[in-house]
Amino acid sequence: MKKVIPILLGLIFLWVSLFLYASLANKSSQKALDYIPNTHNFLFKINSKNFFKSSSYSILFDSKDQDLLSKLETHLNKRVDDSGQIQNFGIDFTSDLYIFGEKILGAQRYVVIFNLLDEKVFRENFSKLLNKNQQLDVEGKTGFIVTEFSTNRTSKADLKSYLASIIKNKHLSKFVPQNDEFMSVKLNSFVVNEDYSAKEGEIKTLINDQELNLSGTIKLENPKPISSQWTLLKSGFHLETSLISPTIQDSIANYIKVLGLKTEEIQRISMNYYGMELQESEKGLIAAPVFDLLLTFKSKYKLKDVFQDLSKLENLGYSKKGNLLTAGKINYFVDSIDSKNLFIGRNINKVVKRKNNVLFEINGDATKLTTIKGGGFITSFIQVLPPFKSSKDLFNSFESLNISSKQQGELVQIKGKIKVKNERYLYNEFLKFYLGMVGEN
Repeated sequence: MKKVIPILLGLIFLWVSLFLYASLANKSSQKALDYIPNTHNFLFKINSKNFFKSSSYSILFDSKDQDLLSKLETHLNKRVDDSGQIQNFGIDFTSDLYIFGEKILGAQRYVVIFNLLDEKVFRENFSKLLNKNQQLDVEGKTGFIVTEFSTNRTSKADLKSYLASIIKNKHLSKFVPQNDEFMSVKLNSFVVNEDYSAKEGEIKTLINDQELNLSGTIKLENPKPISSQWTLLKSGFHLETSLISPTIQDSIANYIKVLGLKTEEIQRISMNYYGMELQESEKGLIAAPVFDLLLTFKSKYKLKDVFQDLSKLENLGYSKKGNLLTAGKINYFVDSIDSKNLFIGRNINKVVKRKNNVLFEINGDATKLTTIKGGGFITSFIQVLPPFKSSKDLFNSFESLNISSKQQGELVQIKGKIKVKNERYLYNEFLKFYLGMVGEN
């Protein structure tokens, strides 16, 4: 009994500390709403306060996960004595986090607002990570980071001035999320691309011990009928989307260019992913992702124009002969389905002619995202890297994953569910992922 009492007192102290800490942090995070301008077209929130309280309850009274409890206690102690990696940025990751978007002179800007533990550390260390299209600022214990997406480059001085105006001209946002929401998004005249613009809409995410449920409705501005004629039969980890923003389009174009390929602007992507194969060859290690990929272009294309320059692929250990692309022991079939659809992958029989109203969809076996075969020592090294290991552990805990958005006239219906295995607790799995990413292995 004498040994049990200190343990019980320790658990009670940890629980009370977490509850009080999260409650106090929430009072500060609610002030973030004051900085969000009424002209925002995008608003995202993560309710970290409720998550940490609920996950603490799950650890203490449901799962009895002593190892996770110890890691969380270590993490909290590091906050107290101002040591540990996470403190290097001076950000309080246990407080609620907001991201709002605003259209400014044709450019889309996103501002992240969060609580700070140390203003000086945040300014000094985080400023080193910023890109040319980013800037930061601080008011008291509140930190701001703005990122601009635009074809015309904006100076850092202009972005600094923009944040200064946000801080100076505080507004009270009409967006008031419910306490039981884990994450929430609100859209207002938000443009995804030239084909899809959200007039208004809201997405909510609720979470319990074993499930995360997503639901929402978005009303489109001048909706266009989906012109999809082909798709893939779902297998492995499946992704399908026509919600490709200009920024994503540019990223895809740059990646394709690195491979020495040339394609038209992409309208739709349908993909099954099965994992990565690492193979030894005379040219070194060949990385061969195993997938089925169907690309739908906005305009007609010619296959001979796509593979004009094979030198960069050959440097990576790939070769092409006719309609067969080879990487070591892995063969990919390359086929023009029609004048706008290109298939590259392992299973041409997965391509089917079928109309559907899916705008975005992910489902299937998420463990495929962290499946690596071959590679020997390199694979062993990758497996222990905190981001990879944390992601793999999280995906292995999933029993099912299904998120989709479907267009019905002018409305888009969004539904989704992530469910963990019976012996797992969703709060715990997310918390393990978080602790692993910040180095608490």
